[in-house]
Amino acid sequence: MRAKINRNVQAALADQQLQKNLRSTLGKSVRMRDESVAEVPNWEQLTQYARDVKNQTLSRLDHYLEMLEQKVTAQGGKVIWAETGQDAVQFI
Repeated sequence: MRAKINRNVQAALADQQLQKNLRSTLGKSVRMRDESVAEVPNWEQLTQYARDVKNQTLSRLDHYLEMLEQKVTAQGGKVIWAETGQDAVQFI
């Protein structure tokens, strides 16, 4: 399976038309985003606020995960804590 994926990746990287289309699409996407952002007067403040919320959440992630576990359990769900993806697969 991995060999097939690698072949597909190599083929996509070698496909000049695909690369040209991707550059064009990504360029348009970036330009459209920049135009949209330019219309928001307090964009930098909103960006900083989002960054702060993310950092605060990550700094207390254990707390939020425990809250999630309590709510899932209260609704009859089951939560497992797995160290690795393989541990989770074995549980399932």
